[in-house]
Amino acid sequence: MLRRSADAPIYVYEHPDTDAERNKVTRGVVLSHMRRIVSAQLQFPGLIPDPIAPPLPVSTSTRRVASIARSFRIYQYSIPARTRPAFTHFDFPCLEEFSCSFGSLAPFNRILGPSLRRLELCQCIPVPSVDYLLDLLSRLTQLEELVLKNAFRSYTLPADNAIATTTYQGPVSLPHLCVLKIVDDSHASVAALGRLIYPPFASVSLQLLHIDEDTSYQQVAEVFRDQFGSANRIQCVIPSQPQSVTIHRHSTTDLELRFWRDRLPVHELRGKRETGESACISFCCPSTNGDLIAALLALAPLSNVKAALLMEPVVTGSLSWDSILLSLSSVEELGLEYETFHNGVANMSWAVSSGDSAMSAMLPNVRNVHVWERRHLHSALPPAALHPFSTLQHAEQMLATRNQSMSGLERGITIERHALDFHEDDGKVCLCEDLVFLDMHPEALRHTHLTQSSPEDGDRGSARLKTWFASRASRIRRSLRRSRQ
Repeated sequence: MLRRSADAPIYVYEHPDTDAERNKVTRGVVLSHMRRIVSAQLQFPGLIPDPIAPPLPVSTSTRRVASIARSFRIYQYSIPARTRPAFTHFDFPCLEEFSCSFGSLAPFNRILGPSLRRLELCQCIPVPSVDYLLDLLSRLTQLEELVLKNAFRSYTLPADNAIATTTYQGPVSLPHLCVLKIVDDSHASVAALGRLIYPPFASVSLQLLHIDEDTSYQQVAEVFRDQFGSANRIQCVIPSQPQSVTIHRHSTTDLELRFWRDRLPVHELRGKRETGESACISFCCPSTNGDLIAALLALAPLSNVKAALLMEPVVTGSLSWDSILLSLSSVEELGLEYETFHNGVANMSWAVSSGDSAMSAMLPNVRNVHVWERRHLHSALPPAALHPFSTLQHAEQMLATRNQSMSGLERGITIERHALDFHEDDGKVCLCEDLVFLDMHPEALRHTHLTQSSPEDGDRGSARLKTWFASRASRIRRSLRRSRQ
């Protein structure tokens, strides 16, 4: 069929889940028509084959054939004992997109040139050094999108000569970069980001899976600070400070900050809280390092923000929301999301006081407040073990008290409340059944068993047990849906 198609362009897609070894023959036939391939997604179980170019006239036999390929996505699922250059008989003057996952980057070094617009590297093996990667990027002057996923992971693997001998030391300017995304658990990612120079309008996402012993929080904070200043920027007009922010405290795992240049409604921010779509800066890091979190929040440009969404799905008391709320001096629209326990309200140890000068000074310009309470119909914790009010709930009550103290004409704060009931919504899972919650509150597990098996509860205990299984089933269905996306 390929022979009968003459010179028609070819688009190749090999699903990553298929048997790469079984498709070896078919893949070889397809690659024999390399000069006609426009786009290809391929996986290789070993060495990358080197397709032979079609015969050329004797006078041009030393020249390479120009490929029309615009996009390559390469998956390599085994580590060859050696590497060799790939596609040596071809040049790729039109290549705009290249992605390499799980394999060595060295074989493709030659084919990546100034025409490239998008580069994605995922767990390349052997692991490239920062100098090697920056040396490669220095040639990609038209690059618009750079995605690095665990590109610097510290595997103990044999070094690739092409990877190991590069000594590039300088910074790299990417004047056309629009999107930069780094997901990594190595301090090398912080070092790489610190040496990139890009325009101020670029969207930057940095997700540190953990802060290892080689990375000080000062290094991370410096990189974070540079995103809002003139450092690491192509010299041009610096855009205005962010107008919208989401701050999400993911229980004990991490802290996520996202900023947008434009002012967005809080409901729109809530819709973007997972993906960070169109955010100018996304920064996610482990929240167990208190010094790091304090440094990041001190550097965050919160004073000019007009719309803010603050989320604490599990109340831990480990984040200083007070300082954040005090910094949001210009915010006009505020969203708050926190958990509450119905059987714990009576045990709150304090009440909101209109005379609290620190609290009354918070949020002087707020006009609209949206509250999402994650309500539990029952708590896995005994009442005495419940954490006090979330500071976010305290802030909501402070604003309500302030509003009530004003006369009818002076009242300027609109508070809109929403209830999230995890036990009745099939699409949600109650956090009191969540493993993360139980890790944080180990005493909850024993209490849960006691309350569910108590003979005094009668049918109520059975209902709670059914709710627990329903929550688990909902979690499984949700994870399956995500895996298919």
